Amino acid sequence: MAVWLKYERPFIFQCMQRLITAGLVLWMAGTVVVRQYGALAIALTSVQRIAVLIASAAAMAALFELLCRAWSVPAAGRPRAAIALAAPTLLFDPFTTTFFARFFPRLDGPTAAFVGGWLLACCAGALLVAFATSRTRSQ
Repeated sequence: MAVWLKYERPFIFQCMQRLITAGLVLWMAGTVVVRQYGALAIALTSVQRIAVLIASAAAMAALFELLCRAWSVPAAGRPRAAIALAAPTLLFDPFTTTFFARFFPRLDGPTAAFVGGWLLACCAGALLVAFATSRTRSQ
């Protein structure tokens, strides 16, 4: 058991570093996309906005699954991996929402709620699939 822990800890640490970095890159990319194309969200109907939120959650779930397979994250470590991936968004999104006008000068205030919801939907997609797959695979 002690030998397993000796090699498991550096592996988990390296995976968490990669996932935090991936989460930071995704948050930055999302911020750039909203800054450049966020005006398109203003024209969306409520049904279209809901569809975007659901599609984004599903896309993030699929991306999380892909990253876990690529980096060989064990089923038991997936909840921690999802938290590592979502942490940058959950940490930085409150600031972009609070200072929405500075980060997204071409967007109006009500769009902030949709952008915040979109980022949370992405995090939820990764977290839900992580906890669902960790439970089913470890049983």
